[in-house]
Amino acid sequence: MSFNIIVAVLIEGFMSSMLEDLASKRILAETRECHRNAGSLDPLLATLANFTSPQHLRSQIDLLFDMWDVDGGGVIDFQEIKTGLTKLGYVPNIYMSDEDWGTFSQHGLFCDEYDHMDRARFQLAMRFQIDEYSQRLLANKMVQSVREENEFAPI
Repeated sequence: MSFNIIVAVLIEGFMSSMLEDLASKRILAETRECHRNAGSLDPLLATLANFTSPQHLRSQIDLLFDMWDVDGGGVIDFQEIKTGLTKLGYVPNIYMSDEDWGTFSQHGLFCDEYDHMDRARFQLAMRFQIDEYSQRLLANKMVQSVREENEFAPI
């Protein structure tokens, strides 16, 4: 009889260990997926997302545009944005790849025929990115809530 109890305890311990291992692997996979879906501009977007009013957001985006339009031409391009991002001082630096530029510019939708953005188009592109960032945050919080089986987790 005591042998059966020992075997039962060992099996229960083994099963518990297996379930914990599976849960850890699932959490790790979800974390990797969240990082894979993160945008290159997320650190900047996290800062911008703390606006207090629509006017505050507009002024913050305008400030970025003015900082990056170093020649004062009224338009910025991929290279000016890349250079401007490195000057913001984020650690690690924010790097925008060609693919990131395509996503940011909506594959040229927010650009003129010379692949430049004026202030209004830059505003649209940044607001679109903030919207996408907010949706990623919400989706990640929802996944976290489901994973923790807590329907009242803060979202």
